[in-house]
Amino acid sequence: MKYKLSIFLLTCLYVVNSFGQQEPIYSQYMFNTLAINPAYAGSHDVVGATILYRNQWMGVPGAPKTTMAGIDIPDNVNGIGYGFQINNDQIGIQTTNTIVGALSYRVHLFSEDDELSTGIQLGMANYQANFGSVDLIQQFDPSFTGVYINKWLPNAGAGLFYHNEKFFLGISAPSVLNSYVGVSQFAIQKTAASGFSTPHYFLNSGYLFNLNDDLVLKPSILVKAVSGAPMNVDFNTNLYYRDLISIGASYRSNASMVGMIQLRLNDQWQVGYAYDRDITNIKLYSMGTNEIMFRYEMRPIKSLIHPRNIGHSIYF
Repeated sequence: MKYKLSIFLLTCLYVVNSFGQQEPIYSQYMFNTLAINPAYAGSHDVVGATILYRNQWMGVPGAPKTTMAGIDIPDNVNGIGYGFQINNDQIGIQTTNTIVGALSYRVHLFSEDDELSTGIQLGMANYQANFGSVDLIQQFDPSFTGVYINKWLPNAGAGLFYHNEKFFLGISAPSVLNSYVGVSQFAIQKTAASGFSTPHYFLNSGYLFNLNDDLVLKPSILVKAVSGAPMNVDFNTNLYYRDLISIGASYRSNASMVGMIQLRLNDQWQVGYAYDRDITNIKLYSMGTNEIMFRYEMRPIKSLIHPRNIGHSIYF
């Protein structure tokens, strides 16, 4: 009975008050900024592809599981960047599959060593919620039995991204449209219509400190805001050793502590891993969060030179 009640309460949390996590959360966003800012498309100056899997709150029934795959392609001659992402996000009885295309335009602002990029993105999301799959305390509850939502909904976003050799600043809203879903049953109408998509806003910034010829320290910050939830802030620090390894830590306000590592396997492949440990009461029920990322870059071997000469292409 306690197990069924836990599943029921957790499901209600996500359906009724899901504002807190409508957009997927990534701990390794600094290696996959296209996921939060379309202006980032093409900023690496090389074709790059990323695959990421996140298993959040392990041990908690119905906890979020997210799979993301994306690619960004630069047109360095015309200063244009192209991006494409697909995403599968599962939370309790809800599944959201998203397809997004991004376009950016990049110009030098103050010198040849800086760049300002503006970006837009358009996408479609397939939202599904199977209320009939809830493990009910009262069997055959008419508010849940046979209720199934399956709808395609459009969305759009925009962003700005500025960087020079040491500093970067990004402002974005990857989803700016309110998307509503509902079913005919009056008991579910208000709940389902209030919980799918609300505009999200991101601000991220950081700075590079060259500690010596081999080590670079990058402190950064990510601010996330959405109506109906407290503002969330990530404080991050990553230490890079050339282009071989980076070790980092993050503090997510009122949520978790994060440790992460990224390794370059060869000239093109990188792998990253992050572990989140919650600092809220959910830590009593969760074994933490695992996130793994693989990134492929079509980078010529001759470009893999000392990091002080390659600037933003690795760190931003």
